[in-house]
Amino acid sequence: HIGAALRPIVGGPSILSMNGKEWKVWRSRFNPGFSERSLTDHVPFIVDRVQVFCDKLREKAGREIFSLDDFATRLTFEVVMKVSLSVRLLTLIIRSKFFISKGNIAS
Repeated sequence: HIGAALRPIVGGPSILSMNGKEWKVWRSRFNPGFSERSLTDHVPFIVDRVQVFCDKLREKAGREIFSLDDFATRLTFEVVMKVSLSVRLLTLIIRSKFFISKGNIAS
């Protein structure tokens, strides 16, 4: 069962590890954010976040070794949270205590 295998990776229950009724409940909560209209409405936000992402890469390029994964994870997290839950985060700009404490993202 893939859900059980994913739980340790994702840190517990998540939409990736759920099945059946539980999965349907959570999937239905995310569906509206990924409709064509919703995605179209979010294009300006997505473009803005990608621009910040590119700016961060330009700042680091040629100066030091850095983790592209850190910046890509922040970008993905910001866009998914805004599109799916209408929560605006600025993890590309502001150091997130959540990410720092989890050791997932360093600035």
